[in-house]
Amino acid sequence: MFEQYNHSLLSFEISRESFRGMSHAHIQIVAIPNSKCDIVEQVAREQGEMLGMDFTDQVPNNPEIPYFKLDMPNGKTLVHIIKPKERFNLQFGRLVVSHILGKPEREDWKTCQQTEEEEKKEVGLFKAAFKPFDFTLQ
Repeated sequence: MFEQYNHSLLSFEISRESFRGMSHAHIQIVAIPNSKCDIVEQVAREQGEMLGMDFTDQVPNNPEIPYFKLDMPNGKTLVHIIKPKERFNLQFGRLVVSHILGKPEREDWKTCQQTEEEEKKEVGLFKAAFKPFDFTLQ
């Protein structure tokens, strides 16, 4: 689907224990213009370095270890193990994407809120674009 729009897939995931002691996972998938794919890793590493993050390429084997994972269009993965008592920026994935797209002001989701009418329009556009891939309609 992304290819026909000259975009590639980028995803980021946070797996951690919630404040209530329950497991919590959050995954977001974002379309990145192909023209920006070659800067994804550099931007992620630079932004992570400013926050004191270090990266590996392996998700921990222990499901109780919290982590942030970025799957990049080039097939590489960056994983940051969230250390005990670390105040991890839960918006880190958005921070990276907003800088890749040259829109750092959109790092905070609150600045991206839309009216109900705008949301309905976007939903309609997405449904039309996704229709050829929607297996439930076949």
